Amino acid sequence: MRFDHNSTAIDLLQAILHMDNAHKESARKSDLGKGEWETRFRLARETKRHIGNRVSNWLTLDKQAGTYYLNEHAFAVGRIFELCLDGLGSTAISQTLNAEGYRTFNKGKRWGTTAVLTILKNRAAIGELALKDGGEPIPDYFPAVVSVETFDAAKNMVTVRQTGKITKQSADFNVWRKLVVCGACGSNMHIIQRTKFRYLMCANRRYGACEGSKNVRLDESEDVLMAMLLHLDALSLVMPDPDKLNRELQAAEGRLLTEREKLAIWTEQLKLHPTVPTYHDLVIESSGRIKALQADIERLTGELTGGEKLSWSEIRARIDLTDKPTRRRVNAFLHRLGVQVRISEGYLLVQRDVAVAMFAVEKNRIGYIALDNDMSEPWEPEEMPEGLVLTGGVGEAPKLQQANAIAAGVKKRLRTGGIGGSAVGTLTVPNGRGTRRITKST
Repeated sequence: MRFDHNSTAIDLLQAILHMDNAHKESARKSDLGKGEWETRFRLARETKRHIGNRVSNWLTLDKQAGTYYLNEHAFAVGRIFELCLDGLGSTAISQTLNAEGYRTFNKGKRWGTTAVLTILKNRAAIGELALKDGGEPIPDYFPAVVSVETFDAAKNMVTVRQTGKITKQSADFNVWRKLVVCGACGSNMHIIQRTKFRYLMCANRRYGACEGSKNVRLDESEDVLMAMLLHLDALSLVMPDPDKLNRELQAAEGRLLTEREKLAIWTEQLKLHPTVPTYHDLVIESSGRIKALQADIERLTGELTGGEKLSWSEIRARIDLTDKPTRRRVNAFLHRLGVQVRISEGYLLVQRDVAVAMFAVEKNRIGYIALDNDMSEPWEPEEMPEGLVLTGGVGEAPKLQQANAIAAGVKKRLRTGGIGGSAVGTLTVPNGRGTRRITKST
């Protein structure tokens, strides 16, 4: 058999030429595509001309009119934002959509968490078009499904969930969700079942990694929670429209998150181009908006906690913790105030990293002491002078040893009736602390 070298070389050359032509054709089409999209981007910015069919699933292009309109999927989008502001996470939202029969955007029959989160982060829901050319988004380009305030509030809720510490859920809604941590190690506290009662238990203690933690009865902790609401003047929870201020505060916090993201971008650009005056101006303007938003958040927070004082019996009568929606509202209210509760010998109430009060339980009574001064030195219970008002306003939150000493001081005043700590109420179900079982002698 004769091997033709010339024929083989020609075939190889033809193959190379074919691949080269194919590459050039592919590059030509790519350049044409880029040019077409650049033209579309330019027209969208200049005249708000439609960008094409490939937009969010709840939008449909009217080709004759050249405008978009909301289709039937918009109802699902609105429901997702509504459920988010009600305090539901992406899993609970997807379960609700499935139960209520909302059709998905694709061939799948069931909603999932990824689809829900994608919609909650898509600014097309407020009518905004974010182009891929890196420029500023175009507002009012699409018809909006929700308001900017609703979108910002939902964004803040999602951010809090993703960055917060999530505790284990109980069968009903856990009113302590992402609010309570172990005062000894800072770990999450989970709900566990022991005999006929449920307890809050440090996650690390379950594995022998935390010796300073303390289990507390769940029913006791929820009574203390009511005392904290009383201390925080939680009037908004019993107002005719209790969610209004929460929505406004959530929206303001969402706008603050967005503005901080913008400031980070402008600051980075300023580092790269220090001689460009535009970036100096943008950084200054963004910083000013952040200060204004922080002041607005502070005002709204004050309004949330302001108003008439409620008594123990009034707050117990008007806030029903056996009602699941109310438990969600209470949890959301405390999150809006930046509350965290650290449990050891007592319940240390911390608001935005500042110690506010120490609550403790003794002889089935709940007491507290306000923390207002400098706590730079630890206090022993017997050293705590009568009428002492300790801090949180100036220094950091107390460490474990000091927190336990303060809790011991509150318990002492509950036993002796001393001044300086206030008794605010009693436990719903006596837990038997401080009692001993008496056995008859034979």
